[in-house]
Amino acid sequence: MKIKIIYHPSISPNESLNDSIRLLCTKLDKDYAEQICQANELQFAIDDETSMVFYAVPHDRKTVKAYLNASRELRIPYTFINNSVSTIIPTHIACPITFLEEEVEKGQFAAAFARYCGTKIDLIRAKDYGSKASLTINKIAALLDKFNLGYESYDAEKDSFKVYKEITGKTKDGKWDMLLLSASRDYGLDDILFGPPELHAVLNSAINVMLVNPRGDLYALCD
Repeated sequence: MKIKIIYHPSISPNESLNDSIRLLCTKLDKDYAEQICQANELQFAIDDETSMVFYAVPHDRKTVKAYLNASRELRIPYTFINNSVSTIIPTHIACPITFLEEEVEKGQFAAAFARYCGTKIDLIRAKDYGSKASLTINKIAALLDKFNLGYESYDAEKDSFKVYKEITGKTKDGKWDMLLLSASRDYGLDDILFGPPELHAVLNSAINVMLVNPRGDLYALCD
């Protein structure tokens, strides 16, 4: 299995980024791979041997949207590298949790970083009236506890519909260096017209944004 960095043709390969991914490969016992390709070529660039992929692309709306659309069927995490950073190994991850049940899928990736890279994890619960976000926090916490991994768990100021925007805005504070989010299940009319939450997160975040696609075979399309 391998971890891959994909460069947009307009981006020159960065040796600091490449060295960082090589180090991550060593920590996770993966092979390293590098490629230059457009969004419409991703289906050929990402094969079954790829376990994680990083995108070094211009952070303009059109380009990011194209890579998001091309990644919607991936069953591996994909990360948009912020143009201002030179490393991809996170020291501190922000993981906002909404009421959607697929949020639990993020736990395994947060745990992997904490276990093999010593990454700190913040589990940030959306401020909802219901208990779904709390239940998901408990499931992820149980996984982290299994490996005796440290984490913090606390409430956000906003509810599930606004928590991603809230935490994205706080990435400029310098506390975190990776934002771990779930991609949208399906695009509604607002997402088509104005862009999905993950698009705005990538465009407005000051740090790297890792996305995990919902598994349609595991979760219902309605709550």
